[in-house]
Amino acid sequence: MLQEINNFMNTLSPELKQAGLKPKEGLHVLLKVQEKDGVLFMDEKSVEQVCLTRKATEFDEPFLQRCAELAQVSWCVNTNKCFDLPAKGIHSCSPYCVALKRESLEGGGKYSKDKIKIYDRVEAYFTNAVAFVVEEEEKERISVFRNFINSREKLNALFGYFQADFEEVKDKEYIILYLDEAIEKYRQVNEWYLSDKLFNTNEFNVKVGNEIYGTSDFLNGFPTKKPFLSHQSAVFDIAGRITGEMARNLHSFQEIMLRNILPRPLPLFVYREELQTEELSIFSKYLSEGKKIGYQEIIRDELNVKAVTFTDDVRAFTTYSFKPQLKTVGPKYGKSLNGIRAYLSQADGNKAMDELKEKGSLTFDVNDTTVVLLEEDLLIDMAQTEGYVSDGDNEITVVLNTQLTPELIEEGFIREIISKVQTMRKEADFEVTDKIFIYCQGNDRIGELLITHKETIQSEVLALDVKTGETKGYVKEWNINGEEVTLGVEKQKKEGDLS
Repeated sequence: MLQEINNFMNTLSPELKQAGLKPKEGLHVLLKVQEKDGVLFMDEKSVEQVCLTRKATEFDEPFLQRCAELAQVSWCVNTNKCFDLPAKGIHSCSPYCVALKRESLEGGGKYSKDKIKIYDRVEAYFTNAVAFVVEEEEKERISVFRNFINSREKLNALFGYFQADFEEVKDKEYIILYLDEAIEKYRQVNEWYLSDKLFNTNEFNVKVGNEIYGTSDFLNGFPTKKPFLSHQSAVFDIAGRITGEMARNLHSFQEIMLRNILPRPLPLFVYREELQTEELSIFSKYLSEGKKIGYQEIIRDELNVKAVTFTDDVRAFTTYSFKPQLKTVGPKYGKSLNGIRAYLSQADGNKAMDELKEKGSLTFDVNDTTVVLLEEDLLIDMAQTEGYVSDGDNEITVVLNTQLTPELIEEGFIREIISKVQTMRKEADFEVTDKIFIYCQGNDRIGELLITHKETIQSEVLALDVKTGETKGYVKEWNINGEEVTLGVEKQKKEGDLS
């Protein structure tokens, strides 16, 4: 399974891997290191932007999206590999970011339980984090950040600059401080951190060429701490290793799944060729739009159906028909064969199937003769209820309601009109952003539909208005579901356009 997940992740573009990324719930604070006369420092003016996610408006979205991206490359692999052991109260693992929950601060639910208070652990956090920084100049900038928040008094002074927002943070929400630095700096530290922390343990790492192989940490405990799980007589130290690249992909996969935008359960693609199929293209389409993907949504959109319902009982849509198997029934009930045929042709198919499954046979009387038919005595067909089309295998039955209501018929016309107008836009060589006027002539029904559903059609095809009884621009005749009509599309003239 690990290889299949690894292959799946290798097919996703960097953009798709970021789909659905959201900021942590809580208070996000952007800070900057200032400089004056060659001296670096931080004070009240270092607070650039503050946002509490619960109070965010659309104007805060760009800032929060940046915070989400910075947090992603600042977070610990898991709390057992954070820089705040053994307390595990600081969940970031970057010298440019400090993330903690309100409960760990004074007045929070966890504060009294911590033997060493979080204010007194900030110094040790930075000592661990700065070990992943090489440049002395960067270490100096980080030192300013460190000295700005490395005590109870200093942190409380910082929170006082945005006291109103700080007081609204709930116990389980985060307070995350970000240093306003290029994300490349965050990534550089994160790459180094991940290369050291992505394996379950580094004890069994081996290097082959430029690649490091180690033990998987993907949903996996390791038996060295539980001797009863290890192979006592084996000649090898561990059962297997994975590459650093695979470990990174598995970590990214877990992160994406936590965003809850992929369908559950996620189908596994066994062969690489399957990763180029339409199914993965559908996933990619939804991911690129940042939408949550569920099987109902996929079925509804891709098959153009109004609703999808899962049920354990399809008897309302299907039934069964029975005929006697002449090879076995003839010798046993030859004289009653016509009566058996007649009975089976009129039997309630679903009830008969229930009886057959429950008792293993169908029992009924024909001409004062008790007839007992086993499954091998019957030719069984699944029949469709009028207005429905069904198909299935031994486990799953799919039923499609084919009954067309006036509303569905009208919606079908609207979809066809939109499709025809979009085709005409392309044929007229309009730009994607060009706004147009739609014209209709020669069919009152189509004209009425255009006017009735004017807003829907205009929003789909970037139309400014719909006009009936005339045609202009690029004109074409169409047959729309049996209705002959002439449509026209005309591009809105832009300022300075003489054409």
